[in-house]
Amino acid sequence: MTDEFVTEGSDQATPGQLRQKLEAEIAARKAVEKRLAEYETASAQRAVADTWQKLQVPESIRSAYRGDEDPAAIEAWWKDYGSLFNIEQAAAVAPQETQEQKVQREQIEATQAAANLGSDTATGYEAGFSKPQELKTRKSAITQADIDDVFSKLGLKDN
Repeated sequence: MTDEFVTEGSDQATPGQLRQKLEAEIAARKAVEKRLAEYETASAQRAVADTWQKLQVPESIRSAYRGDEDPAAIEAWWKDYGSLFNIEQAAAVAPQETQEQKVQREQIEATQAAANLGSDTATGYEAGFSKPQELKTRKSAITQADIDDVFSKLGLKDN
């Protein structure tokens, strides 16, 4: 018996072919759903790991957490119980500087200060001057005659 809605020579599917297509689509959908579930699981695990990393919680303390694997829950737990592990205080303590490091730091700072002043040494004296007073007097000892002489040699002075 022929189906009255199917004309001969058409490309329409028969009931057996419809069942095969349906089963293929169901299998494809299950595969997509499985991939989506794997992605969501991996994304949630990555978010949890990022939260632990952001909070800088050591691995040994992470194992003490027994709550939900949710970043918000982890942050709330760490806010409530983190002080029990004394981690925040240990991170806030600055390392002590040794005597050798202190000397090196002071030498670097003195050299940088000398560079800012335009002098050759960390003492602040320019080459050829032994005392700051001598430097001051030599700089102020330039007279108007010296300035006029320089200008005339450069050809900038009107006669």
